[in-house]
Amino acid sequence: TGKLTQTRAAPVSGRPAALAISPDRRFLYVGRRGALDIASFSIDQANGDITQIGSAPLQGEPVALSTDRKGRYVLSAYYYQRTVGVHRVENGAAVTPAVEWLMTASGAHSIQTDPSNRFAFVPHIANRGPNQIYQFAFDENTGHLTPNSPPRVEPTEYLGPRHFCFHPSLDILYFTDEQGCSVTAYRLDTEAGTLSSFQTMSTLPDGYSESNSCSQIQITPNGR
Repeated sequence: TGKLTQTRAAPVSGRPAALAISPDRRFLYVGRRGALDIASFSIDQANGDITQIGSAPLQGEPVALSTDRKGRYVLSAYYYQRTVGVHRVENGAAVTPAVEWLMTASGAHSIQTDPSNRFAFVPHIANRGPNQIYQFAFDENTGHLTPNSPPRVEPTEYLGPRHFCFHPSLDILYFTDEQGCSVTAYRLDTEAGTLSSFQTMSTLPDGYSESNSCSQIQITPNGR
């Protein structure tokens, strides 16, 4: 039915915001914007209870977290600090110092590696940001990010790419556009690790003129 039932609640201090779960579902990473850290938790596989096992201090407020496809690194984006970071995972916990801390631009809102774990993308919104998607090569052995060629993709309109997801079986990504109130589809060149847009569709009903914006996006497991 899709009904959700709350089973328990776990108090987490420090203004918890961004969340990421390890690929094996055993660990939870929480970006705490008040504490300025990535808090790591183990997940009880029997009942879902979480227990904090570590804290990695940061130089800014994380607005987005993800793990690489193998769960060896936690990647983070920093809207106000104009930065992306990568932290190594040891015994399930993100640790400092960061193995990568790169300046991008204001408005960085998300970061993920592609299914091959060779590339990473960082969308930046248009309001207070450059209205671009940064493209990186990702080294899964070191955690380092290297600007790809070209290093950025810029929409032809004032869209503001914010969050994104990958199609489960096709080489396609879908980005929400915060300022455009739309979803833009991009083809992924799996050899070069670069994106090219081919479709933008509004998320609003025809004729809608009230205040609006776009944020998170997910796709169903069957891609439909």
